[in-house]
Amino acid sequence: MGKRKVNLFTIYRPGKNFGFWEMKKEEMPKGWGWLGKGFMGPVGEPLPYLSHEEQYWGPPEGLEEMRVYLTNLMRDLVAREVLEAFEVVDRIEIS
Repeated sequence: MGKRKVNLFTIYRPGKNFGFWEMKKEEMPKGWGWLGKGFMGPVGEPLPYLSHEEQYWGPPEGLEEMRVYLTNLMRDLVAREVLEAFEVVDRIEIS
C-alpha cells in the first residue's frame, strides 16, 4: 500500500475574465498534484455562489505549504478578475 495522501479543494466563483489558467507542477510542494475539477450542486438546481471546485492531493507534510500556494494563486486570479471569489478547504460539504 502506498503512502497516505490528503486532499485540498479550491472552491470558487468564475469572474468576468474566466478561462484557462496554468499551474506549474514545479511550483507546487513536493509530491502534490492536481486531481480533478467539477461543479458543486445537484443537477438541474441553481448552482451555489462558489459553484466550481478543483481538487489536489499530496503528502500530509506538505499540506500547509500547498494551502499557502493555492491561496496565493487564487488571490492572483481574483486580482486579474479570472475569479470573483474563492476558498481553500479540506473537504466539501453540500447541505
